[in-house]
Amino acid sequence: PMPRKKQINNRLTSPRYLDRYRNFLQSDGIIHLKTDNSMFYEYTLGIIEEYKHELILNTDDLYNSGLEAEVTNFHTFYEEMFLKEDNKIKYMQFRLK
Repeated sequence: PMPRKKQINNRLTSPRYLDRYRNFLQSDGIIHLKTDNSMFYEYTLGIIEEYKHELILNTDDLYNSGLEAEVTNFHTFYEEMFLKEDNKIKYMQFRLK
């Protein structure tokens, strides 16, 4: 999540990184993001809005949203760890414009 202000450009959803994704993402490609970090989740929603990207769907509680069957084919190591700690997993899909 890179919480410090000076680390903002290193966040995986910073404008800098989103521009890099354009180099290999198909023009209609979808970015999927799962995180337990509320700050990173809110930051990314703000970037999507500010840069007019297309937000396809989002939830701040994936495992109580009804979407889990579609997007939880696998769990990362950290996701498993955070679920055991009862942290909510946030999820979004968006397309770059």
